[in-house]
Amino acid sequence: PLVLKLDRTQCTEADLLRIRDVLGRNPGTRRVELRFPDGRLVLPPEFRIALNDSAKEELAQWLR
Repeated sequence: PLVLKLDRTQCTEADLLRIRDVLGRNPGTRRVELRFPDGRLVLPPEFRIALNDSAKEELAQWLR
């Protein structure tokens, strides 16, 4: 899966909307998981992604 690491204390609604938009522009088959220090959230199938260079660049800050 594509794992995006987020910190609940620093993550904003704008960050989540940006992630959603990137996923929406790059539909694919790769599962997406959001990881937080205290747990994780596996996104439903409609948020699967085709991870290309453009998507990697846009999601880079969460791909640590």
